[in-house]
Amino acid sequence: MNQSKNAGMEDRCYPMQKKPGFTPAVQRYSAEFPDDISAFRVCYLGVQGRTLSASDSRQFLDIASTLFNQPDGPLLFDFAQYTDPQSYDTIFATAYWSDKNSYKKWLNNSVYREWWNDIKKDKGDLGYFRESIEVSTSSLETIAFKEYIRGLAACPRHKIKPMGESGYWGAARDRIPASGFNKLESSLIDAVPQPNTRPSIGKRLRIRLPQNIVVIRSGVSWRDCGEEQLTSYEKNLKPKLDLGMEFLRQNPVESGCLNMRQVDVIDSEGKLEKESFCLGYFASLQHLESWSRNHPSHLAIFGQAQKERQKYKDRLELRTYHEIFVVDRDADLDYVNCHHLTGLIPYFAPQ
Repeated sequence: MNQSKNAGMEDRCYPMQKKPGFTPAVQRYSAEFPDDISAFRVCYLGVQGRTLSASDSRQFLDIASTLFNQPDGPLLFDFAQYTDPQSYDTIFATAYWSDKNSYKKWLNNSVYREWWNDIKKDKGDLGYFRESIEVSTSSLETIAFKEYIRGLAACPRHKIKPMGESGYWGAARDRIPASGFNKLESSLIDAVPQPNTRPSIGKRLRIRLPQNIVVIRSGVSWRDCGEEQLTSYEKNLKPKLDLGMEFLRQNPVESGCLNMRQVDVIDSEGKLEKESFCLGYFASLQHLESWSRNHPSHLAIFGQAQKERQKYKDRLELRTYHEIFVVDRDADLDYVNCHHLTGLIPYFAPQ
């Protein structure tokens, strides 16, 4: 298993942040991948509009489900919705492949190709995006509760293993196998790009990302919460989470967070689930770590989460998870008829 060669290896060049004898308050779990899987392709496929009608939403959910169920489709996909700061309604899918050749074949499937080509010709009111990244298994990490596995960790063939690298500063880096031998530095670590205004409506823009940019999906589920713990989440934790995400959205250059989507999970029929997640692009892992360790907005989130875990321990009902990708392979982003602040359009010149 790939992640059995984990961050605790004795011959690592860079030491772990975990202190000897440390034990997390609550047992957490990580995904473990078969040896024949060395990388993942993750695709965020979405639609936006100033107002997405019920018909627009239904049409996208149906076509996305049809596309993903074509031959060579993803191992797993899910849907989410949100309204962005520019008041555009957005629905998108997150889809995972463990074989880049399957992903390429899927892109060339006639059903997908015809749909995407039709989109590129359409200059209507809706915008579409396809953000596609590839990351080695050695350059990613996952954390979850075993009762609630989501995202990459929930893909078929993966096993879930207990681990002790959680609940302390630097735990996420410790869980990334490559961190023992690589500082995982991005070319943007000392030079976060300034946002620019680029014409985008009616255009097709393709962006390529530098290596080691970071993508994080961090989610929370309250479906198993009783009244007491649900109230605590809504009154004590969620407001702090909202403030932290708002800081990141408003301060991209200072924080290194180039884009942050705060979304609600929906099913394939468009019905809200009792789950939300934040999907963010950071200029580097160091920027994500610096905000996490030093900024008051994240310290408030982390401190409240720790209080909940210490209070409830094995009775904790709120479920959280995240996945972090240090994108060390290919990353290409396509935007068709999207507004100029969509995704990473403001930060990288189209090719």
